[in-house]
Amino acid sequence: MRSLSPGEASRFVGAARDGRWGALFESAVATGLRPSEYLGLKWDDVVLRAGQGTVRRLGRADWTFQETKAPKSRRTIPLPAWTIHSLTARRVKEEEERRLGGTSRQDIGVFAGEGGQPRGAHNLLKRHVKPILKAAGLPEDPRLYDLRHTRATLLLAGGINPRVVAERLGHSSIMLTMDSYSHVLPTIQAEAAGRVEALLYPQPGGGGHAKGSRERPGAKRATKQRTGPRSSRRNDASREIDRG
Repeated sequence: MRSLSPGEASRFVGAARDGRWGALFESAVATGLRPSEYLGLKWDDVVLRAGQGTVRRLGRADWTFQETKAPKSRRTIPLPAWTIHSLTARRVKEEEERRLGGTSRQDIGVFAGEGGQPRGAHNLLKRHVKPILKAAGLPEDPRLYDLRHTRATLLLAGGINPRVVAERLGHSSIMLTMDSYSHVLPTIQAEAAGRVEALLYPQPGGGGHAKGSRERPGAKRATKQRTGPRSSRRNDASREIDRG
């Protein structure tokens, strides 16, 4: 399993954006869907105005569609604004190509090949992903599936509830998510510790803590008062001045 860092993911998407399959790779990073899931999307599954897509089927290696059977795999996910923009541009372009070709089919795949059949994942990796990685100056070892891992890692590292991430990924249980992305747990634990500390020891005024300025509950600042011979002599001197 390999995940791209935020910077690497941004460079990958930037290098892919102007290509024929730019919307596909943007969608892969933005949604965290399995390759077979986004290759199985049809335009009937995507509601651009509502900003959401529904997984109902898979794009198979033999260029056919298959209805998904796992209950957790059938799910509706939100689409980021930049993904909606890319998909809208792709749909407009495809509709124009269909009109010029004399066809008006709406049930073909969002990322279908020339004849409307699903694209093959192996073909995408070899002919498109590796050149994009090279253009972005990234190692060429990531697999197509690693774009899914990238999204999951970014969500968890960003503090998104693991249960929400599990639902987005279509995992059968939250434990599967936590086991699969255990490498992100230290980051999550550190973030949680920082948030709890901020709740327990808030800084007066609601701002952030100044380093080293926290006081624990019950702590009181001691004020020292001078007593003793020196203080007594100073008081006697003051009384003499008043008499004069």
